[in-house]
Amino acid sequence: MILAIGLRRAAGAATALAILVVAWSARAADLTIADFVGRFSGEAHAEADDRFFVATLRDVEVEIAREGDGFRLAWSTLIYDDSGTPRRRDNLLHFLAAAKPGEFRTAETLEPFSGRPTAWAYVAGNALTVDVMAILPDGTYELQTYVRELAGDVMTLRFVRIAPGRPDLVVTGRLTRHPANEGG
Repeated sequence: MILAIGLRRAAGAATALAILVVAWSARAADLTIADFVGRFSGEAHAEADDRFFVATLRDVEVEIAREGDGFRLAWSTLIYDDSGTPRRRDNLLHFLAAAKPGEFRTAETLEPFSGRPTAWAYVAGNALTVDVMAILPDGTYELQTYVRELAGDVMTLRFVRIAPGRPDLVVTGRLTRHPANEGG
């Protein structure tokens, strides 16, 4: 009888400990934009969903810096064609804090048919998600979603582009944070 009570108490304590560990882990995984600050670089693999199934290799660099209550996101991509010749794309977005913690928006509003994008971002768990949308002059749209998950100094990237009449594009990659004192 005493052994049974002791076993129940031990099981109860183990359950309570497991609940605390899970709760702590879930809370520890809730990152803020400050956790993403830094310069990351690595490689990504792109696949276009068309009848020829085009796959390309890309070198990717991402830099995130605080700006007031918001942040600046800059990224560069070197896209290699079949002959190995690179083509460079550079992007820069400035985000302002939105109404809720962990949510951000660009200052630009969406203007239909202008072709100029608007963007919003949010941090949930260990991921920074950025959505960029434009309504193009012909009335179609393009939606790009970038999910950057962070585990220590390693960032995994998943980019998806959806645009009617164009092949969907999916890019996945792995980037590593550079030391803060490394120039660049």
